[in-house]
Amino acid sequence: MYKYGGLQRWFAHHFLEDASGKTGRTKTVSIAADLYRDRMLNTGIPQYRKGFRAFAKEIGASKWNPLSYIRAWEDFGKTVYSEMDARRFAHATGTEHVSKYSKAVQDTADALQKMMDEGLDLGRRSGVLGFEAIEKVPGYLPLKWVGKRMLKMSKGKLAAYGKLLAKGYEDYGLDGDLAERVATAVLRRSKLKELGIDSNPHRLFAKDSRLMLEDILKEDNVSPEDVASIMAKIDRKVEEQGKASFAKRRTPVNLNATMEYNGEQISLLDLVNTDVQTVVTKYATEMGGRAAMANKGIRSDADWRLLRETVLENSAAEHLEATRNIMNAGT
Repeated sequence: MYKYGGLQRWFAHHFLEDASGKTGRTKTVSIAADLYRDRMLNTGIPQYRKGFRAFAKEIGASKWNPLSYIRAWEDFGKTVYSEMDARRFAHATGTEHVSKYSKAVQDTADALQKMMDEGLDLGRRSGVLGFEAIEKVPGYLPLKWVGKRMLKMSKGKLAAYGKLLAKGYEDYGLDGDLAERVATAVLRRSKLKELGIDSNPHRLFAKDSRLMLEDILKEDNVSPEDVASIMAKIDRKVEEQGKASFAKRRTPVNLNATMEYNGEQISLLDLVNTDVQTVVTKYATEMGGRAAMANKGIRSDADWRLLRETVLENSAAEHLEATRNIMNAGT
């Protein structure tokens, strides 16, 4: 048992920023996380903004016409995602990538790739659990499905996107039945929860974190027997492609897959949050926090839960609520 307040003081000293700025502590988790985040963002965001200005000029969009500028910003994000995904797909299929986009888009993709690689290197150096097993994959960007867009669709159109998503999974080697079941479940959860579901394979397909996929399938009323069968197929696919090679391929769906629906060309990118600046800022913030925590020995979510529980158990009753609020802010 710690002396009264001892553990809380230790936590505050090593993890929290001093609001007064008078103590001169620069190695807290809070400070380190901010430094790591800013370092990552400085690698990618300046070029992203520069690339957008060139892109806007190429298509004739002007900031003096706000609507055209907003559309250009949205189109640029979608185009960058398309370029990045094409690079990732070429790498995964062993084909040569030839960009169909301008130098502005390609330079932006290069900068974002460097930023993502820096984040992975940071996680490895800091000792974040599991990062030593993740390879650098060309074209990786965090993927979030946008459930609110699905809510506005007709049943027919949403079904078409379901078929398209299944095709995107099939492009990565999943058999038709498995691809369709996963696609249906992922879209359903995204729509019902009205939030983005991260389907990166180190979350969705890795053996040590496959509970997320199991939960999605169960929510879709898939029987326990069928869930077990689907997971067994995924496990066999992992083994066929080498340990973790399938799991390391971090976005196992071809986002550039398209199809025609009622005379309209639809793309999986229509369902993805392609606000690149917001997405990578969130990623850098999380990566910075995880690296800073790992430097203090908190290498995984399990480590954090253990620390949190220990601090709360050793908190005096009158300070328990305040301590809980502080700890919850870090989850």
